[in-house]
Amino acid sequence: MSLLSQAFMLGPAEIASKKITDAKFAKKFQVVLKELQKAQRLAAEKDTSHSPFIPQVVLHSRYIFYVQH
Repeated sequence: MSLLSQAFMLGPAEIASKKITDAKFAKKFQVVLKELQKAQRLAAEKDTSHSPFIPQVVLHSRYIFYVQH
């Protein structure tokens, strides 16, 4: 049975209940999404603050320069 045909079989009470359930789910989803984004941001900050400095060697003419980023 398709979702469209299921929607036609629902009464007003079921439709209202489904809307409430969907709204609660959307709110919980947004909270979890924000927590995930915060965790990703903190992990990226930690990664960049703890990564060791490795100079890149750049050859220029006969000289070697260490370029610091």
